Amino acid sequence: MKEFGRKALLYVGVGSAWVLGPVDAAIIDASNGNGGFVSETSSFNGSLEGWTAERGVWVDSGNSGLSTDPFGADNTSNSRFVQIHNNSGETLTSSRTFTVAQSDTIELSFDYKTGGSGDDTTLTVSLWDTQANTTYATLGSISTSSSQASFIQVNYSLSAPSANTNLQLRFSLSAGGKDVHIDRVHLVGGEITPPPPPAVIDYDTVQYLDPSDSEAVRIEKAAKLLPSPRQVDWQRLETTYFIHFGPNTFNEVEWGDGRESVDDFNPTAYDASQWVNVIKNAGGTMLMLVVKHHEGFCLFPSRYTDHDLESSAWQSGTGNVVRDVADACAAAGIKFGVYLSPADLYQIESATNYTTGSGYYGHGSATRLSTIPTNPATFGSDPTQGRTPPAGFESYEYQADDYNRYFLNQLYELLTEYGDIAEVWFDGATPKNGPQPQAYNRHDWYDLIRKLQPGANIAVKGPDVRWVGNEHGHSRETEWSPIPIPQHPDVYTWGDATATDLGSRARLTGGNYLTWWPAEADVPILSGWFHTPSRGVKSANTLIDIYYKSVGRNSNLLLNLSPDKRGLIPENQITPLMEAMTIVQQTFSNNLALDGTVTADSELAESPASRMIDGDLDSYWESEAGNSTPTVTLTMPEVRTFDRVVLQEAIAQRGMRVETFAIDAWINGAWVQQATSTCVGHKRILQIPEVTTDRVRIRITQSRTEPTLANVGLYQSAELLDSPQIAERDAAGRVVITAAAGDTIHYTIDGTTPTMASPTYSGAVDLPLGGTVRAIAVNGNSVSFETIKTFSGYSPTGWTVISVSSEEGAEPGSYAIDDDPSTNWHTDYAAAAAHPHHLTVDMGSVRWIGGFSYLPRGTGANGIAKNYVFEVSTDNSEWTTVATGEFLNIKNNPVLQQVPFDAIEARYFRFTASDEVNNANWTSAAEINVLPGGFDGFRQQHGLQTSAPTSDSDNDGQDLLAEYYFGNSPVTKEQMPVPIVAAPVAGGVALEVVRDSSAVGVTPRFEMTETLDGWEPVTPSSVSSTELGGGKTRDVYSFPVSGLRRFFRVLVQP
Repeated sequence: MKEFGRKALLYVGVGSAWVLGPVDAAIIDASNGNGGFVSETSSFNGSLEGWTAERGVWVDSGNSGLSTDPFGADNTSNSRFVQIHNNSGETLTSSRTFTVAQSDTIELSFDYKTGGSGDDTTLTVSLWDTQANTTYATLGSISTSSSQASFIQVNYSLSAPSANTNLQLRFSLSAGGKDVHIDRVHLVGGEITPPPPPAVIDYDTVQYLDPSDSEAVRIEKAAKLLPSPRQVDWQRLETTYFIHFGPNTFNEVEWGDGRESVDDFNPTAYDASQWVNVIKNAGGTMLMLVVKHHEGFCLFPSRYTDHDLESSAWQSGTGNVVRDVADACAAAGIKFGVYLSPADLYQIESATNYTTGSGYYGHGSATRLSTIPTNPATFGSDPTQGRTPPAGFESYEYQADDYNRYFLNQLYELLTEYGDIAEVWFDGATPKNGPQPQAYNRHDWYDLIRKLQPGANIAVKGPDVRWVGNEHGHSRETEWSPIPIPQHPDVYTWGDATATDLGSRARLTGGNYLTWWPAEADVPILSGWFHTPSRGVKSANTLIDIYYKSVGRNSNLLLNLSPDKRGLIPENQITPLMEAMTIVQQTFSNNLALDGTVTADSELAESPASRMIDGDLDSYWESEAGNSTPTVTLTMPEVRTFDRVVLQEAIAQRGMRVETFAIDAWINGAWVQQATSTCVGHKRILQIPEVTTDRVRIRITQSRTEPTLANVGLYQSAELLDSPQIAERDAAGRVVITAAAGDTIHYTIDGTTPTMASPTYSGAVDLPLGGTVRAIAVNGNSVSFETIKTFSGYSPTGWTVISVSSEEGAEPGSYAIDDDPSTNWHTDYAAAAAHPHHLTVDMGSVRWIGGFSYLPRGTGANGIAKNYVFEVSTDNSEWTTVATGEFLNIKNNPVLQQVPFDAIEARYFRFTASDEVNNANWTSAAEINVLPGGFDGFRQQHGLQTSAPTSDSDNDGQDLLAEYYFGNSPVTKEQMPVPIVAAPVAGGVALEVVRDSSAVGVTPRFEMTETLDGWEPVTPSSVSSTELGGGKTRDVYSFPVSGLRRFFRVLVQP
């Protein structure tokens, strides 16, 4: 026996071969695969576990075939050997670090052979000092100039020249063509260097995932990421509200173009307090006001633009919506936020600023030192001159071009003149570029916000809050707040995070930074953001579902309300909102767990289980160190019935940890699982089948480290009749409505809210003209929430597609007119011909149409049209373009698009998609239809789908066609005052007729009598028309008749 350093080795020399042992002393041990290169897969260019290749080595199946003692043959089923080869050279380094004392004997054995062609290479075998980053000692070298076609064993021995604690074995191949194959690497001598004690990972708001971090370290860092205090405050708001109101409201558009007049804004009954009261009564905690949308109009007096309230006639230029809303929020005790659009079309289309004669946006101005706030008088000539800041605020300097200086100054106005701002909201919309692309200095914006309003969260395109990724109000089923980003948050360019998985373990990769970036789920209560009379309203049931899929999934809800032209939130938005939020408030008003007893199989003495039901989110239970899968049991004083479970983590102190969990109930003497779910975060609400029990168990099945819970709640949902179900329209244009057995259905098709006085459903509803069906279920004194469903356009019975530019075999063009939203027309996937793509339809007969509708596909964004052209024809020969434009915001909000135009007769229509939202070559559509115009549109509006022109719905003696012509109501006996006046004039009689200006497709016919005993037709000699405004026209007909007394009547005919 011979003593080598501090290890006992069996040393036997056989010719040129060496036998080393025992194997349990090895640094690298060929007998257990460490040196035998065991790997699950072969790869052409990579590394394998326990080794690092500089550029990549070839990992080949098989082994050297040698069986030299003491470790024997390397015959594992997944054995590999390594080819070290690269024309530029290569290194292969063991990741096993070891320690030697001076004079320790180091012994290495391995098998090798040479191969390949080209220039000779040399394999140098050395010990690498990882701390000094240099060679500690060279063990030997092999030259490929001496070919070795089959594996042989080579052995090296070295007496350590000095002590070292940072050695690794390295094979280095010089540049050239030939390669060296190695296997069965076995190294003894010294001791494996124990890994350094793990660094203490502190709680922080930013965690760096070092590429050298183990998976366990990365997971612990994720578990110890914390939100900032302002983010904690924000997450506890939960239900917040948007307000979109401005010139777009009055022009009935989603995006203005910057060419609108400041006087377009003219609300007649504006009341900011009404907005705030509605929001507060609905449980809202913050109002986010759009203070400037993409058109650039400011709802406050700004020193830096004339596209604002001060320049308008409204309230003689003294109006300030931002001031009114901020004051109303403060008085009501709710927080106030502002959305200032980075885009500004006015600064592209209309502004004429200082010496440039053009707007600031994208005009290529130089970046100059700028004092914020800037003196408006020297904004362009000398931006270093500032204006006096408001009391308590300072001036700041930034390098900025004209537009960024303009934007910083408007931010300064908002953040210094309207009290506390809880959130500043930016988006990324760029409706149009300026003459040159406009860069946004977002980090300067963030810096100014932090200085002026340090408690404000910067949202969406900012570091505090992210957009959830859709405009449906739905969060992911698994919604993490700790999110990896590729750069430090201070320099990162914040964009949209739309991937399904944002924060799971698989996303915790080295080189990223972890930051707390919670989700905000924004959604409009209408089918768009600004009010237009034709937009449908989400039902209470839909709003409740949105609440559970946003607040109940660790996100904040940002629900948009849209004031109308009066400046008030209309009742058709308030009613479903209050119904929904009343149910939510009633459901979560009584926590059935509060008087129970909570125990856990693991808890810290300072964080006991009882803290889960003490009502304090800053007080929490935490399991003992090392226990990441504990169980919590809640025992109630008696059996109780519930169907909602709420869990909340202690995010302020412990971040997010729980990854999966299960809920069990004690039923008939056994635990029965009720639900499973994923991450918790600030709040997770589970909707479970109703269960009655006195014991509930929460099993944490996976957690990033010891889990915490700050709140546990059990609730019974408020009782409510099930709402009716409205089916799709059938091929005959009929709609079926169903409800629970015993319930009575009341419905409307004229746009009004159904009540118990509305028509009672008794069979399929005829809806050939399209429209909105609204229904409620009634049982005794109980009434359900309203169900609303819109059917856009005519029933396409007998329609045919006569031309289509392209279609996928399984998704033909006919699917766009089948009245089935679940099917799609899609252009050919494989051919992917470039735009434009078109679809031409024959409706079978000529009819009056007043618009068209486009319903994007229900899943995915492939082929959703962005820009469009719509044409009509009566003969399929002469075509008239009636609409062109862009479906604004359709990528983020892919809902039904309805485009009105002046009524026109047509039998054929052609829809053309000019491009696609993702710039792909496809086009798709779930449905394309036309909206009734003329008399059909009048019947649809009043719910008279099948009424004949000669019918008299309100029994006022005037048939339906006449009421359409004169602009009278066909259902309430509301009539125009004195619509016909006759007066004698020189040479005859002048007959004045006041009619509805939009009435098309009908003509008046005149009759005259002297005695009322008989009527005879009469033709006017001339006619003149005058627009009266308000949608009315006065026609004056001249009749060359004489006589002392004559009677006239006007008959209306198609």
